[in-house]
Amino acid sequence: MTVAAYLHRVEDQPGQAKETRMRFEGAVPRTGETEVLVHNISELGMVFETDEAFAIGDPIDIKLPQSGATRARVAWTSGRLIGLDFDLPISRISLGTARLRDAVSVGPDGPDSANRMESFGMRVQRLRLALGMSQGQLAKHMNVSDPAVCGWELNRTRPKPGRMEALAEILGVSMADLLGEQAVFPLSATIDSARQAIALAAGVTQDRVRINIEV
Repeated sequence: MTVAAYLHRVEDQPGQAKETRMRFEGAVPRTGETEVLVHNISELGMVFETDEAFAIGDPIDIKLPQSGATRARVAWTSGRLIGLDFDLPISRISLGTARLRDAVSVGPDGPDSANRMESFGMRVQRLRLALGMSQGQLAKHMNVSDPAVCGWELNRTRPKPGRMEALAEILGVSMADLLGEQAVFPLSATIDSARQAIALAAGVTQDRVRINIEV
């Protein structure tokens, strides 16, 4: 589901950067505001829909119910959809308000950032456009039809596993970045980090710490 918010973009003033503000309270837009639809919001980020154009990194000051103002930055754009990452996680109190509840998104591993909310198709489109490449050009590089690439970006289909690696290489990203997967640290590095933290807290050397894993 979606919730409505109201966007106000202050035009550039001499010597000042353009400001963008968003608020959730109220039932109608005020003078100078446009209504936008928020599709997902979590402690770490949000996705909203608008006709306004944004660039990666653009800041937006957001007035949240019961939490005051927070700053977010554009993480990605895909057509009318804009993905934001908050500079600091927002309060769960805000997420629990009636005004936001219908758009709250929490994945199985916890709250989502804007990058995790981005679908595979959105990601392919964003990476393609960042390279200044058309769907036809990407199709030619991949040796597939134009409708195949269109299907990927509309989330109707996905490349076969063998083509997925080629797609990541052409778009200049890792497979994990293409699939939107979070980085997974090697088990040995995780254990070393835990051992160091335990030793510091206990006031002993790391060689005195033993970690056993039962499987």
